Amino acid sequence: MNNSTSSLVILFFLLIFTCLCEIIAKTDNANTKLYAVYLGHKPHNDHELITDSHHDLLGQVVGRKKEAKKLMVYSYRHGFSGFAAKLTDSQVKEIGELPDVVRIIPNSLYKTHTSRSWNFLGLSKQDSNSLMNKTNQGDGIIIGILDAGIGWGNNSEVFNDKGLGPIPSRWKGSCKEEDNFSATKYCNRKIIGARWYMKGMMEANDLNQTMAERLHKLSALDDSGHGTHVAYTAAGSYVNNVK
Repeated sequence: MNNSTSSLVILFFLLIFTCLCEIIAKTDNANTKLYAVYLGHKPHNDHELITDSHHDLLGQVVGRKKEAKKLMVYSYRHGFSGFAAKLTDSQVKEIGELPDVVRIIPNSLYKTHTSRSWNFLGLSKQDSNSLMNKTNQGDGIIIGILDAGIGWGNNSEVFNDKGLGPIPSRWKGSCKEEDNFSATKYCNRKIIGARWYMKGMMEANDLNQTMAERLHKLSALDDSGHGTHVAYTAAGSYVNNVK
């Protein structure tokens, strides 16, 4: 066999090997599910460094840091340390054995259940022993709501900011204006921030970006009413004689 033939044979085998690798990679991606990997307290306040450590940890399991970045959907680095990533069953098992991992939680979709929260929570303005009155109406507390979004805005008596002081200086978030969500219309000194995150739902429903844009409003605007309901239950102003 001459050198030319040897080169062709080697090239042929390389092509087969490359094709097999691509097929295996696609098969692995098809078998992945979304998981949240909880790592406990964040070690420090350098957010970029925390995210980099997440890539390093996932890279130990998937083989390369570059691949880890592709599989990671979110990096949680503010209130705690953790990340969401698309993983196979074997990768979940392997990550779960790492010493830094506290818990691995599969991605879940939740359905809304109620629109009468005020009643069973006992949030009465007249009752001096109610939770709201005991806590001075929650003065100065920043509440984070993970739900379907926020609606109504400045024109609503529930969410207007009349009589409120400045936004607390410790607040580091933002009100993100996007698509049909206007920061000027929906955010004020009562609603001090709004963001939206959709990748988990897209993964659970097998939606690509085009399909998601067709089916959903890609913004913090509430299109079901539940997020707004939860927000005014937790932090809305009292409105008298509501029917």
